[in-house]
Amino acid sequence: MAVTGVDTETAATGDMSAYQMHTPASSLPQGVAMANSRGTQKPPEEVTRKRELRLMKNREAARECRRKKKEYVKCLENRVAVLENQNNTLIEELRALKDIYRHKAEVAAKEHRRRKRDYLINLEASLAQLEAENKRLTAKLQYFQNTYGLQCQERDIRKMSRMCHSHSSLDRATCTVCSHAFIPL
Repeated sequence: MAVTGVDTETAATGDMSAYQMHTPASSLPQGVAMANSRGTQKPPEEVTRKRELRLMKNREAARECRRKKKEYVKCLENRVAVLENQNNTLIEELRALKDIYRHKAEVAAKEHRRRKRDYLINLEASLAQLEAENKRLTAKLQYFQNTYGLQCQERDIRKMSRMCHSHSSLDRATCTVCSHAFIPL
């Protein structure tokens, strides 16, 4: 498709039809190409009508697209509101559970301190009883030493009591199993 000097001159002067005649639009012969181009041309009213119809369809499609976008945005806004409500509810529930846990931990700590205090009180009471029993037995030993002049050793004191520690003999003067003699109280 080489352009000759004559073709460029006619194109420069503005004679478009001459230019189209000298430059083929396709590889078909010029006569066939010309017949084709004249047969596909439509009247300007039809072109305008088709253009208007296309523009109208485009406007309608754009309107529908905007409507769908608004609907989608509203749907997303509603979903955000629902999720925010759920989030706030969960935050409040978490806060309540933390308060309950904190309260239970405080109650458990108080209960632990109370049990420990009671245990220590019981230990102190047991210790006081043992000390009183020790004083009583020491006084008893002193009485027997003064009365009978006995020289008892510590192991003998442990053996003497109302019942034999090795056997369960109560309210007898001697143990029936080992004949351990009990000192009267």
